[in-house]
Amino acid sequence: MNWNKVINVLILLFAVINISLFAYKTNYESNRYILPEERANQVYSALYAKGIGIYEFIPQYYTKRQIELEAPIIDQEKIQKAILGDQVTITPGETLGEKISNGQESLTFYNGEQEGYIFYKSDKSSYISKDMTINNVEKVAFEFAKDLYGDDIDMEVTYRKIITEDKDNGVEKGYRIEMNEIFKDDIIFQSYIKLYITEDGIKEALAVRFNPIDYVGSEKNVYPFDEVMYSLMYYLEDELEAMVIEDNVLKKLIKDIDIGYYLIDVDRRKYIYNMDPHYRIIFESGETYYINAYTNDIISPE
Repeated sequence: MNWNKVINVLILLFAVINISLFAYKTNYESNRYILPEERANQVYSALYAKGIGIYEFIPQYYTKRQIELEAPIIDQEKIQKAILGDQVTITPGETLGEKISNGQESLTFYNGEQEGYIFYKSDKSSYISKDMTINNVEKVAFEFAKDLYGDDIDMEVTYRKIITEDKDNGVEKGYRIEMNEIFKDDIIFQSYIKLYITEDGIKEALAVRFNPIDYVGSEKNVYPFDEVMYSLMYYLEDELEAMVIEDNVLKKLIKDIDIGYYLIDVDRRKYIYNMDPHYRIIFESGETYYINAYTNDIISPE
């Protein structure tokens, strides 16, 4: 018997088996956290029957650890110089915080319970988009984010809404955009820049950043998307039933769905925060719900 030939055949056989097992395990792990098409169709149908529509992809629901964040630390002088320049006036002692202006733009650095928050406002902004296409508007948003937090912070646009003109209420046509920090591919909802941008540039922006330290604790299962949506559907049931709308017209439309990290009650006496993963559901109206991905508890909008 040619033992060398037998050994070669066995080696090849073991290699094929190992490759097959690896492919099976990879496929199993991938599909394990993706909602099957049948369940996806069921939740779509159930929501539609209640008057809720979705035009956003269904997120995957991998196991997740908590994340540890540090309370906001602001380099006020650096931010002021990057956004307003050197020629500024300072108005201390205001209720919200210290206001710094260059005559056309201003920054308010909040204190007290809102310490760490920054509010930008302009009469004539230096952050003006070349045109009102979404790509160029977002370029302006990223330019502002870079001046605010530096090159090393990875911010991503996670929400955008077109604002139509309302002259009676002094609203100009433009975009409302929200940017969140990305940490190792995860969205930090707690860190954001919310901007209102018109053809005259950035009119207003509110920002806060909790510095991500690292993940903590063990990985835990998160609720799959369909169970989360059924909970939200039942939570909104009374509101939906009270809405009088024509037949075959949706009562609510979900615009954005993401999974990231969020904490509803920030105790400003702390310096370190452990945050759970949350689903963020944003409706077309701007109404936003956070749902704890570990517990399926719903946090209603303010």
